[in-house]
Amino acid sequence: MLSLSSLTRSNAGYLTSDQAREVAEVTGDQVTRWLGRSAQVLDRKGAVVLEDLEMLYAGRIPGGTLLDRSRRSIVGWDLVFAAPKSASVIFSSSDHDVASAAVGAHERAVDAALAYLEDRALTMQRRRSDGAVLWPVGVAAARFTHGVSRSLDPHLHSHVCLPNIAQAVDGRFGALDGRGLYAHRSAADSLYRAVLRYEFTKTLGVEYASCASGLDRICGISRTRELAFSHRRNEMKQGRRDRDPKVSPSRRDVEDAWRRQEATAFDVAEASLTPAESLIDEYRFSSALETSGFRPREIVAALGNAAAGGMSRQAMEYAVKAWSTQAGRGIYEESLLRAAVIPSPSLLRVLGPRPTDLIALDRWERARLVVDRNDRSRSERYRARGLSDREFGSR
Repeated sequence: MLSLSSLTRSNAGYLTSDQAREVAEVTGDQVTRWLGRSAQVLDRKGAVVLEDLEMLYAGRIPGGTLLDRSRRSIVGWDLVFAAPKSASVIFSSSDHDVASAAVGAHERAVDAALAYLEDRALTMQRRRSDGAVLWPVGVAAARFTHGVSRSLDPHLHSHVCLPNIAQAVDGRFGALDGRGLYAHRSAADSLYRAVLRYEFTKTLGVEYASCASGLDRICGISRTRELAFSHRRNEMKQGRRDRDPKVSPSRRDVEDAWRRQEATAFDVAEASLTPAESLIDEYRFSSALETSGFRPREIVAALGNAAAGGMSRQAMEYAVKAWSTQAGRGIYEESLLRAAVIPSPSLLRVLGPRPTDLIALDRWERARLVVDRNDRSRSERYRARGLSDREFGSR
């Protein structure tokens, strides 16, 4: 799940001071990292340093001499990508190879969602001299990955701090138009969860269930185990909104606490889950678009949710690229024609539902072009004989 909030002051000190030992001690790697194309331009690589992040929040470029003279009220945005509880249960495994693989799958899904926002959602506040919309070359974002909640439940999540400054395609730096983030939040959330399901299935061999509720559930992870690690959720339900000071215990300490929580959990009877296929649920996809529209961001959201078994980042980018041509970006996206988005029933009868892997999806799309070309050729022959498609088919 992706939650999004604007920042009026820097949260860099809070995030950089959290060691996140529950993650670092299983991955053996830094829990902070710079992301985005502008981070490379600014030579920000590897672990995030407090001074560099605070400088970007202040609207200044690391290594630059220009001072920020703007009076922007929003210094940046905090994007929190939280893995579903069943995925966090996998992360809580005492097998550190499994836990490390879960972290890697989560971070690859976060990177995919941020890349989408960088390419499709963001525009500059400043316009070109002719009034046209400007977009950024890229962003410089800081990712902080954590593994526990304030109640020390397993809670795999990443804060992606996006300072309100970016380099536009004209080479100048300036403030971002944050409206695009909110407009594309559902699409980025859907993409993150779809890629996460794909990565978990690929790296850990788990199977996701096709749930009518739309929840991401891993087969073999019972609700009993999920509820055993949901203390923070229960506190919120009871009206406790205050935040205790966050601590950073060792991995061994939290694992001991997690095993005690599981031992005291009560059993909840539930039906077994049915594994989802590695295909798009075309009915669910088309039904979602009937109620939301046909703008590219709505298509991405519907596609991600319809891939119950997950979808690779490359396949999603392939689909987005095909739909986003000449369709605008940010809040300025234009609607697409229904026929260009939703496969016809006759096409699905011939080719079946779309696959979620890039190579198979590319093969499906090539076959679609052949079928469409044959259909057009047949229709032209019918019209040449003065017959409609229905009349010819009845003879």
